Amino acid sequence: MQRPTSTVQSILGVFSPSDNASILRNAWLFSFVESVEKLENNPNMCAILIRKVANSLKDSVYSQMQWGIDKLSETYPTIKKDWQALKSPLEFHNKRTNQKIYLRGADDPGKIKSIKPPPGMYIG
Repeated sequence: MQRPTSTVQSILGVFSPSDNASILRNAWLFSFVESVEKLENNPNMCAILIRKVANSLKDSVYSQMQWGIDKLSETYPTIKKDWQALKSPLEFHNKRTNQKIYLRGADDPGKIKSIKPPPGMYIG
């Protein structure tokens, strides 16, 4: 097994998947955990996670967000108490920095256009 070269690799493990489904799943998880880590290192940044259809966000992206935050708690000990999961609207809020991660479906572009990050922040 290769030695991890980043925090993200040490969280997910260095793997050599044998099928395309594993490659796609692990690439998505790698990207997701890397995004949460990027927010932790940029306190003025917010994020939007978009899925094709909004009605499946809670069972997929929302659950994976909770998993990612749990995994990152090994590297960032305060991350679990800092991030609050909200179900209505579907988003995550960092109580310490006021950052938000918005979860939206691409099937309603009006809801994406109306997102405004907190004052002094940007969506990256």
